Order: sequence, then C-alpha cells, then structure tokens
Amino acid sequence: MSQSAKRIEDRIEEMRRRVRAMERGGDLDSLLNQECKEMACLLREEMLAERERHAASDEAAFPPLACPHCASARIVELGMQPRQPMTVDGQVHFKRAVFQCGRCRRSFAPLDEELRLAPGEKFVRSVVRK
Repeated sequence: MSQSAKRIEDRIEEMRRRVRAMERGGDLDSLLNQECKEMACLLREEMLAERERHAASDEAAFPPLACPHCASARIVELGMQPRQPMTVDGQVHFKRAVFQCGRCRRSFAPLDEELRLAPGEKFVRSVVRK
C-alpha cells in the first residue's frame, strides 16, 4: 500500500472512531460535514503531491523552455517550495517546483499556473467566486 493510501485509510478510520464516539442526540450532521471537508483537503493534497511528483520528473527531463513573463530561456530551478491556498473545503498544503528567470529575475511555478494561482494569492478561484 502506498504512503498516500495509508494516510487516507488512517484518516477514514479516525473519522469512524469520531462518529462511533459521538453521543446520541449530538450534532452528527455538523460532524460529518467537518469530517468530509477535512477528507476533501487531504485528497486534494495527495492528488497535488502526486501531480507534482510526476511533473518534477518531467521538468527535470524537460524544464520550462521560457519565462512566462519575458520569454527568456535563461531559467534557473529554485527547488520545491510550499504553497497553502484556501479552497472551498479548507486550507491545502503542498509543495511545487519553482523556477526563476535569469533575465527578469521573476519566479514562477508551473503548477501554480495550472491551478490559476497568482503569486501571493491566498484563495483558489472557486473560493473567490462564492
């Protein structure tokens, strides 16, 4: 079993324990809503981590060809850096590859661009639209 699958399985078991421990007459609906939001965040984190693992191997073989800001080909990899945007289900934590242009000195992260997260933006677009 993969580490991701184990983490998800452990989280589901923890959810089961919380539901069993809840007293009759408790606010089961609120508990289930909160548990589902937490699970959704965990699944997003795992899927983003999986996506970035594959992207990192692709980018090692085929790094970005040009800076998205000035089109220069002088790209330097800055490594994996954390990002923690807020989604409709809560905050999601992940790391992504970040690059810097040797010409204009601006940094960029291809995964941020795929997720349409602007530099410094704290919320994903679905949260902003609500």
